[in-house]
Amino acid sequence: MAAYDEFLLAHRDDWLVNETIGFYKRTVKRLDTTSRSLFALIEPGSCFVGALAEIAFAADRSFMLEGQFEEDDAPLPPR
Repeated sequence: MAAYDEFLLAHRDDWLVNETIGFYKRTVKRLDTTSRSLFALIEPGSCFVGALAEIAFAADRSFMLEGQFEEDDAPLPPR
């Protein structure tokens, strides 16, 4: 995600990237001013940085599954 954020910032002069950044800014502003409760469901082993971290921080509550999903072969994150 950090690489995507860097890419977007490096190519701000492109019209599509500029529209994407503007759409993201409007979305985050609406999340901050909403009167509804927001919940972030985070998968085990997930790491948030940049734009995804801002959305997780805007949520009222964040929940992460302890352990792993039944059919997931990925190793558990270190504690």
